[in-house]
Amino acid sequence: MDWQVPSGFDVRHGRQVNLIEEVGVMTDKATMRSDYIKAMKGCRQFQYFGIEPKWHPGDNDITGFCHDEVVRQFHDTRIWEDGGVRTQDMLNAWSYAESNARRTPTLDDVLELGRRVEPDMNAEGLRTVWVSVGNKLKIGPYYVPSMLDRLMAVAGNVMPGASTGTVDGPLVDVLFVEGFRTQVLDLVRTVDDWYVAYEWIHPFGDGNGRTGKILHNWLNGTLDDPVLVPDYFGGGNP
Repeated sequence: MDWQVPSGFDVRHGRQVNLIEEVGVMTDKATMRSDYIKAMKGCRQFQYFGIEPKWHPGDNDITGFCHDEVVRQFHDTRIWEDGGVRTQDMLNAWSYAESNARRTPTLDDVLELGRRVEPDMNAEGLRTVWVSVGNKLKIGPYYVPSMLDRLMAVAGNVMPGASTGTVDGPLVDVLFVEGFRTQVLDLVRTVDDWYVAYEWIHPFGDGNGRTGKILHNWLNGTLDDPVLVPDYFGGGNP
């Protein structure tokens, strides 16, 4: 049944329009929540733990966003020593980003976020070992500092928007060669491009997904009302 203006409703001060807008927003939020739940039902981490997604998109829900991101990184949020403390640590890192949101993040900020989301694993900074995610080997540790430094140099130039390529496109092809440092200006144009490059550099021993989501929202200007990037890497895990 369509929403109806109540009988005798006073519309002289625009209240009718405001109520219609409020109902529309509520409907949009409910749709976003429903679509998100359906998407996460296909995420193997939520299936494995049997945990219900908590994030409410479009509702300034930072806590729910951080909770779900920790689950997506295969941590059980019902166990404090595992996902519970990591959710709290991600919220701590998020608070740091919010307090500095008026400026573009720097390399020092990335290092601080890394330490906050994984205080033990990332205490020494950037990774010094090879890592793989799934069956994909990330770039060697030797290249991490220089590539991340170059990526941070263009952070202030990216614009909100979807990635101009995928993980199989030219953006990722150059992440394995030194030419990345000269081509990054042409390849990283949007916030999502930046995020894809960051995740393929994988600068930390752990916490790359969590720091990446914080930085994505920092650059996107959405730290107060988080957005989730599309599933650029496949597998139902953004």
